[in-house]
Amino acid sequence: MRCFRLTFVASVTIMLAGASFAQIGRETLAVPGLTKPVQIIKDKWGISHIYANDEKDLFFAQGFNAARDRLFQLEIWRRQATGTVAEILGPRELKRDIGTRLFMFRGHMDREMNHYHPRGNDWFGTSVTRRNPVQ
Repeated sequence: MRCFRLTFVASVTIMLAGASFAQIGRETLAVPGLTKPVQIIKDKWGISHIYANDEKDLFFAQGFNAARDRLFQLEIWRRQATGTVAEILGPRELKRDIGTRLFMFRGHMDREMNHYHPRGNDWFGTSVTRRNPVQ
């Protein structure tokens, strides 16, 4: 597996007592899974701009960036989709989890994703084996 660098450049504006200070940070990581170098630049509003040489690296970097910034939110969404929220938030979420499991999609996920785009399965990464929590 090849490993290339992922470079982050962040420019953040901090407002304190009416003064504006620009802070620029640079982080370079060696990330397995990329085929060529990728650059992610965050502007002063915190918006990420991703520069890659091909779609595969672009989507990989976008997923990496989203997970880096919003991992807990993604975990909650995953649990909402699989009916496992009660495992972390307690019994008050049990009815919601049961409802989610009753209405869970049980079709062929590769066909479903490729319905939205011819290479949807490649882009959305649905080839990961998922368990069916409904017994």
